[in-house]
Amino acid sequence: MDDLLVRGVGVHGTPHVLAIGVRRRPKLTPADESSVRLIGAYLDVVHERWPLLRSGRWALGLAVAPGCVPAHELGALATIAASSGTEGVFRANAASDADSKARRRLVQLDAIVEAAVAGGKWTADVLVRELTWRLLYRLSLLTIRLEGADLSDRTSAVERLLPSTPNRSNHEADALFSRLAELAGTYASRGAEVTRSMIRADLYGHAAFAGEPSALPEPNGSRAATPVAKRTSRGTKGRLVRDSADLWPPLKVGEGATQPQFSEGVLVVRDRSLLRAVDAAIGEELWKHPRTSGLPVVGAGTVYEVAAMRQLRPRDLRSGQRRGPLPFRVREGAVVHDRGTLYFAGEAGGLMAIDCRSRERLWSWRDSTGTIGSPPVVRGENVYVLVTGSSASSQPGASHLVALDATVGKERWRSVDLPSIRHWTVGQTSAYMVLSAGNSCDRTVALNLDDGTARWEHATAQAAVAPQEAGPVVFLVDREGRLFAVDATKGTTRWGIEVGARISAAPLATSRTVVVPTRDPHRLTSYDYRAEEVLWTHRGPGAFDKQPFAVGETVFAAHRAGQLLAFDESTGKRRTVADVLWSHDPAPPPPVVDGVLYVASGGFLRALPLV
Repeated sequence: MDDLLVRGVGVHGTPHVLAIGVRRRPKLTPADESSVRLIGAYLDVVHERWPLLRSGRWALGLAVAPGCVPAHELGALATIAASSGTEGVFRANAASDADSKARRRLVQLDAIVEAAVAGGKWTADVLVRELTWRLLYRLSLLTIRLEGADLSDRTSAVERLLPSTPNRSNHEADALFSRLAELAGTYASRGAEVTRSMIRADLYGHAAFAGEPSALPEPNGSRAATPVAKRTSRGTKGRLVRDSADLWPPLKVGEGATQPQFSEGVLVVRDRSLLRAVDAAIGEELWKHPRTSGLPVVGAGTVYEVAAMRQLRPRDLRSGQRRGPLPFRVREGAVVHDRGTLYFAGEAGGLMAIDCRSRERLWSWRDSTGTIGSPPVVRGENVYVLVTGSSASSQPGASHLVALDATVGKERWRSVDLPSIRHWTVGQTSAYMVLSAGNSCDRTVALNLDDGTARWEHATAQAAVAPQEAGPVVFLVDREGRLFAVDATKGTTRWGIEVGARISAAPLATSRTVVVPTRDPHRLTSYDYRAEEVLWTHRGPGAFDKQPFAVGETVFAAHRAGQLLAFDESTGKRRTVADVLWSHDPAPPPPVVDGVLYVASGGFLRALPLV
């Protein structure tokens, strides 16, 4: 059903879709062919998207003209279905709560569904009565004027447009309404996909349009960690007297505490056997609970930890209150969160997607040729998984990359077998696989994200880190201390330069520079990769073994001697931000949110404003 398809973003960035069918006065009888086609179109969505409908991510709408009695009877049935968790409960509720006309409409709807299935392109794997309930479960009736407009329609619309006009006058709002009506006719004639930016571009320069009156709220409803007024600390138990650079007095944590994860204004730290949550704005501990080993996964207002029996145990992010475990056994370290969805590898193999809000399973996927060897990677509308194993046509130990549709789990493509993968990463246009070629040599293969075919290969000495993509350039770093700038489209080498004897951290690529940290010598080097020249270098007292990061036009880098330094991206002018040291491990680096670095260092959790 795609007369109108409305896409939006809900809480925690979760995508939502409303599919609306528009009919003036549908008869909704099995003898009416147009009604059968209409219901058949809805059933196509139900068949293909039922987990998404059940979770609330998709919904169905029927827009009709006022006074359409059959549609209003259908709407009454949909109201009952929405409050009934199963088809059996719905039938019982309809028998007791619906009036006689709605009950007769239900009999006719069953007949329409049966006729639509018989004439459809797919075979129903559920009973007709169950399909009827599924259709009604997420169906809403919309009554709109479809047979011409009257003054009340225009008056209502003009009132809603007033805040978007320069002077908030009725005359301007009426002119803006006329322009929008004109655009609607243009969009409809070509079946356009209309977006906010598209409408703003088409209204740009119109005298009656002032743009949006205010900034929209954050889609996930998160509370930004903004700096608060500095305060004096007297050195209370578990705290250091705050350094002038700190946002709030440092909080005592264990020496082995992991770097915090930030979500919705809360920091989550695994501190030895404890799981701790801290308010990022003021540094006060919200809760702490004992836990087992392993990093938690944070997202959608929840902390997920792998508990006993390999089950995912959720806790409320701010209160720490435990919720019932998810009834799935997972592999620790193979769980990721993205926009309200948990993607995880099951203990028995395969990949599963769960809606965080409803806890509904959206889809599951399994590959018979092997197991998922690393956490999945979510990019846009795709999920990428590396399957390690062997198929009938491959050598043992070979792996292949698989791209899945993140919405429904349908396999889009899979690469050829790739032996001995040492690093892999997904960029904007390609996935980069670093393969061991023997004799301390590697070859980097770029896979097209559209179909998984190889775009190019590039041979280097053994790679030190995964490739780093920056627009048209991919940066490769080998263990012999050389940096190569490779054309992201063709794979040809633009230039290569020797930067040091030992590199163990990835470079930072900005819009025009690449900043390379080296362990030996202790040096930070910035190159203008367009002009192919060195901009600046800095020698430190300790090795640079962590990837630098940027905030605005400032580059930040920490060295092993325990200092965080800031450099002007263009000139290299330096200043010391703070004395801080964190371990070099495979765990995620300290988060930087709204210009504040949250870091566990020296047994304390600190918040360091960088701007």
